[in-house]
Amino acid sequence: MEWISRMVVTFLIDSMVQVVVIAGLALVCSWALRRAAARYQHVLWVAALLLSSLLPVWSLKSANFPAVRGENYHNTSALNQSRTGEVKANDSAASGTWARLLEFHILEPHIKEISVPSAVAAGFALCYAVFLIYRILGLAFAWRRVRNLYDAPSAQPASELVRTLVTERALKFHLKCAPRVYALDGIGPLTVGSRQPVLLMPATFLEAASRTDLDSAVCHELAHIARRDFQSNLICEFVSLAVSFHPAVWLMKSRVSQARELACDDLAAEKMRSPTLYAGALIHMAQSLLANTKGMSSGLAHGLFDTDHMERRVRNLLDHGKRLGRGWGRGLTWAAVGSMAGIAMAASAFSIQAASEATLRASSVGQGAQAKEDLGQPRIRVSQITFAETTKTIDEAEIRKFAKEIEGLKKLGESPESWLDEVEERTKALWQNHGYFKVKVEVRSKLESSSAGEQVFSVAARVDPGAQYKLKELVFTGGTVFTTAELRAMFPIVPGDIFSREMVARGLEKLRSNYGARGYKDSVFVPDTDYDDSNRTVTLKVGIEEGRPLE
Repeated sequence: MEWISRMVVTFLIDSMVQVVVIAGLALVCSWALRRAAARYQHVLWVAALLLSSLLPVWSLKSANFPAVRGENYHNTSALNQSRTGEVKANDSAASGTWARLLEFHILEPHIKEISVPSAVAAGFALCYAVFLIYRILGLAFAWRRVRNLYDAPSAQPASELVRTLVTERALKFHLKCAPRVYALDGIGPLTVGSRQPVLLMPATFLEAASRTDLDSAVCHELAHIARRDFQSNLICEFVSLAVSFHPAVWLMKSRVSQARELACDDLAAEKMRSPTLYAGALIHMAQSLLANTKGMSSGLAHGLFDTDHMERRVRNLLDHGKRLGRGWGRGLTWAAVGSMAGIAMAASAFSIQAASEATLRASSVGQGAQAKEDLGQPRIRVSQITFAETTKTIDEAEIRKFAKEIEGLKKLGESPESWLDEVEERTKALWQNHGYFKVKVEVRSKLESSSAGEQVFSVAARVDPGAQYKLKELVFTGGTVFTTAELRAMFPIVPGDIFSREMVARGLEKLRSNYGARGYKDSVFVPDTDYDDSNRTVTLKVGIEEGRPLE
């Protein structure tokens, strides 16, 4: 279970940095939206909160793929011929989208490994588990307190006059049905519940409030229901549970709450058709209610005075005419959220990973050897590559796209002597993905320019595709964890399909993933091929050595 402890520590370290970055971006975007309606500010801060919760988890994906990051494209050559030796799961071709993005440096992660003793990692993981249990229990108790409010014996149905007012106002908010209304002393106006919302009003307030004050309170609470604030807040609480220890998350939750109340004020004032009248009622209710009511500390119920920024709320209502239009507000909001998400995704490529001392020593030795090997070697780049086929087999547009990929590579081969072999291997892979598994490729290069740091070549490749093969049969031997039908379902290729190298590689990767999910991390898969040249078919045999499951 040591790897779980290290994953937890990695998550905590990354979240401490990434959440601060997102909070900073949200503050900048919030300033850019300062003249937009409050509902757009609410969308921005909810998006920031969700990003803060999901981004550290996404960063763990990079930490889980060291083998993919270190693989060379030549690993796929294992499928070119029959094999009798062992093939490790991570040595099989990983030609999926993620591997290709890493290979072409589009989403290459930058991971800094730090040494964390096993005992320290286990201690952090245990403390974090205790914290999560504490937070989950806290939410459970908060939910229970909310339920106890309107289930309390002292909670009585509101008068007919109040229920009629709520029904009339519910129609203006386009609600399917009016919420139930209860009178309960000791609280401020609150809205609780999701499917069947309940409106709780102080009994003394219902007895003494003016028509304007009562109307304003009802409109504000109905705005919460119309906006589905209870549901969205509940989702935010659960999603942000994993990073709820972070002070920046506390800030974002506070901004979400403030923007939510301002948005409800806007909607309530719109239904009352008088922002000034609503602002005056808000101040009057604050003076009469706050001294005799208690707030909800759970954060699940939504009340009229959940935030203490009364001055800002009043100013927001009175400055309504200085706001941006709906089109500008919506456009700026999507631009801000998109920019924030894009920058946050880029930041997730930089990760700090907790590793053992042995792993760091091994990594240091490997990096030192690579540095010595690369010392003094210029970078190889292909400026242009052209293809000549003896027989027309692949669409010209696909060949041009492949040529652009080769010409876009920033680094080829491990040495000046091997880069042309890599171009040849990639070219073979293109035709083998279309079933031409016995393709013959002859490549020639011409030096175009040379400097101390880079050598630029043009390449001409002559391709003899040969015959196109189809899959005849898929055979598995040695597997007991999965049935034969389950194993065949893992491969995106069936008998009769073109025998595509890429499809076989995806099947082997899926095989490795499913065995790993069952605990068989050390399973070995040995692919072997039998060709029937007369019928142009291939029988793929996969030998499985399952090993022992990890306990």
